[in-house]
Amino acid sequence: MLQEYAPPPEPELAKSAAEEILSARAYSSVHDLGEGAGLWLKLLDWWRELQNWFAELYRDSELAYWAIVAGLVLLLALIVWHLIWTIKRSSHWTGWKELDRDLPLGRNPEKALQLAADAARQEGRLIEALSFRFRLALYRHARNHPGALRPGFTNRECLKAWTNNPSALAEMSDVVRLLDRCWYAQQECPVEDFDRAWQVLEGKHIE
Repeated sequence: MLQEYAPPPEPELAKSAAEEILSARAYSSVHDLGEGAGLWLKLLDWWRELQNWFAELYRDSELAYWAIVAGLVLLLALIVWHLIWTIKRSSHWTGWKELDRDLPLGRNPEKALQLAADAARQEGRLIEALSFRFRLALYRHARNHPGALRPGFTNRECLKAWTNNPSALAEMSDVVRLLDRCWYAQQECPVEDFDRAWQVLEGKHIE
């Protein structure tokens, strides 16, 4: 039996209905979602492709798969180690610079400390000169051995940095005793003791 069909809609009406349907959010393209959303979707596609590539690599060559994984783990460990080392070194140097706010250290703290020590020595301010020279020795040791010294250490606590060098530890202990006796107890600094301590602080073995 023949069945009668409704006549096709007018072209303009069909076009209008199609545009209305396609304008719905469910039919939006990636570009319609905005540049940010499109970028995230591309990243997700890239991540899925990477996962698929690793899965195929594991199936085709398990040895190559584990070699790449080991390399990535090693690279991640190196990045983390370098980050920690950079943060520690940065905070370390910042702290030591803050110890010498009484000096215009500028961009060359070692030179500033050396000049201050030499000037005080020439003017006969022996214990002050020794204090500057002691800080210079600490600064150089901190540069060569990051982490050995920390801002806020007392003179005696700084001696911990030389525990693995008995001879240097003994000599630095004498310097610290002289500094404590003359600086804090306000005792006179004998020239012979000053010369001996100055010679110790200029020694390369304590750096």
